[in-house]
Amino acid sequence: MKFSLVLATVGRVAEVERFLESLVSQGYPELELIIVDQNDDERLARVVAKFRDTTRIEHTRSARGLSRARNVGLSACTGDVVAFPDDDCVYPNGLLARVAGRLAQMPEADGLTGQASGQRLGFSARFDTKSGWLRKYNAWSRTISFTLFLRRSLTQAVGGFDEALGVGAGTPWGAGEDLDYPLRALGLGMRIFYDPSIVVDHPGAMDGRSPSWRDLSSRSFQYGAGFGRVWRKHRYPSYLVSYYLLRPFLGSAWALVCGDRDRAAYYWNGLRGRIRGLRSKATER
Repeated sequence: MKFSLVLATVGRVAEVERFLESLVSQGYPELELIIVDQNDDERLARVVAKFRDTTRIEHTRSARGLSRARNVGLSACTGDVVAFPDDDCVYPNGLLARVAGRLAQMPEADGLTGQASGQRLGFSARFDTKSGWLRKYNAWSRTISFTLFLRRSLTQAVGGFDEALGVGAGTPWGAGEDLDYPLRALGLGMRIFYDPSIVVDHPGAMDGRSPSWRDLSSRSFQYGAGFGRVWRKHRYPSYLVSYYLLRPFLGSAWALVCGDRDRAAYYWNGLRGRIRGLRSKATER
C-alpha cells in the first residue's frame, strides 16, 4: 500500500526537517512526499537535498493558502492512500505500517482518521476516546486534517479542499477545511473510521516557546469564523450549534472569574468568530 503525503509549508525549516526525520524512521518503503512550498525563497532547498536519497520527494510550489497548497499536492498524488501532515507534526515510529494494516483489515473503509497529541496545543482534551465510524455529529471530536488517511478513490470523488477555508485563504474563514473535507466525503456516502490508537504527534514549533493565550487570542476569531462557516454550510442543527456556542461563552466567563483576561479574550473572540461564520452567506468570500 503506497502513501502520498501532501505537506503544505511556509516559514518553517527545522520543523520540516524534523518531520522528514520521523518519516525516514518509519522504515516504510512505499511512500512519496509532496512538499508544497509557499515560501518566496529557497530556504527548503538544503532540507530537500538532504533527504532525496532516502525519501521520494516532489518539491512543488503554490500560491499562499493552506487549502490551495493541498489542492496542488492532491493533483500530484499517485499513491493508494493520501494524507496531509502539517509541517510541524511528527509521525511516531510504525505509524504508516499500522495505518496500512488497519486499512487492509477494513476494505469497507474509504479512509481512516485518528487523534492528535500535543500538550502545548491541548489536543488531548478534544478527541473521542472510543473508536467508530465518522458521522456528521461526531466529526468535531474525531478528525483533524493531519490525522486523515484517505484512499485516493475518496479524494478523487470529493475533489479539492474548499479554498475559501483555512489559514491563508484571504477570507474571514481561517479554519474549518479539515472538518469540511470529511463531511463532504460523508455526504457522498463514503465511510471513514475513527481509531484513537492512530496518533499523530503535533509538538509545534521548535523554538521552545509555547503559544500564550494572547498569541492564540489573535487567531481565535478567524478560526471560530471558519468553523461557524462549516456548520452553516453543512446545516448543523440548532441544538448542536447552541452547544458549540455555549462552550466558549462559559470558558470566557470562567476565565474572567479566575482573573485570566487573556484566556477570556481567547474564548470570547472564538465565540464572536463562530457567530460571524454562522451568519455568513453562501456566496460570501
